[in-house]
Amino acid sequence: MVLGGKSNNKLVDYSIIFIALVVLVLVLKTLQSFIRPFVIALILTFLLMPVLRWSKKKNISFGIIFSAIILVFVSFMILFAFLFSGYASSISQSIPYYSQQISQSGQNIYELASKINIAEKNLNLNEFVNIEKISQVAVALMQTVARNIGFVFGELFLVLLFLMFILPSHARIIRYLEDDLESSNIKKFRSVLLKIEKSIRDYLFAKIHISLGTALLSAIILFAFNANFVIVLAVLIFALNFIPNIGSLVAVAIALLSYAITFGFTLNLLWLCILLVLVQLIFGNIIEPKITANKLSISPVVILLGLLFWGWVWGIIGMLLATPLTCIMKIVLENIDATKKLAKYLG
Repeated sequence: MVLGGKSNNKLVDYSIIFIALVVLVLVLKTLQSFIRPFVIALILTFLLMPVLRWSKKKNISFGIIFSAIILVFVSFMILFAFLFSGYASSISQSIPYYSQQISQSGQNIYELASKINIAEKNLNLNEFVNIEKISQVAVALMQTVARNIGFVFGELFLVLLFLMFILPSHARIIRYLEDDLESSNIKKFRSVLLKIEKSIRDYLFAKIHISLGTALLSAIILFAFNANFVIVLAVLIFALNFIPNIGSLVAVAIALLSYAITFGFTLNLLWLCILLVLVQLIFGNIIEPKITANKLSISPVVILLGLLFWGWVWGIIGMLLATPLTCIMKIVLENIDATKKLAKYLG
């Protein structure tokens, strides 16, 4: 009877955990426009904790540090807004030209393939290929990218608002949470916060260096090939490189598509493809593992699953945040008795 009672208790515990996770996912997905920028602000707060502790140690006024942080954040927002607004206008004006280029490139490919097929099977590719539709899809894709850039800036504005509330009150919030804990759990709580802080800091610092190196070298290559919108493409490569595995492929594809639209399918496009892929392989498969070795004790399979999950929940922003959020989940699960075994499978 006792054994049966223990089994029933475990079943109840697992059922409660499962229901709680389902409810949590529904809340995250339904209220994503509010929760997502709040979570980003929390991650930035963890990242800025060493700066806040340093200012306290040096007896520098929190108001000065807080004002400097907000000023830097706002300056970056204004800089990128100014940069992308100019490029968005240029891209918008060039859409008729790009549409014509896409149609011409598609027509050239169609004519070449038709000659080959006519010689061999006498097939009419016009039944399978719609050049006009392909052109419309490609132009629509460019417009979607431009709209998403504007969406990111709106998200950053909300992040800034949350950051302005969280940073001044973070110490008070932590004290309130500690007041509700038993004395034996306060040390564990502080340890969890420090682990989360270190995990986020190590990951972001390493990833920023890798992504910056990848973007700069890719920009030099694109500039050497006389590509258009080199700065925009470099920024996209930098940002998309934060998405594990998939992001680098998408970044290269966007750069190649932009070049092909402008200059057509030439031998230079093939060389550009080889060089950009080579850059991604060097930074992603050789340099990054050496820098991030032992810093993220998470299985690559778990990172991929986390990428799919957070991408489904929060879209492109969720994919960018997938790795740090998965790290935070692992740390939290490791420090809850009921989920310690589950956390081991994430390693």
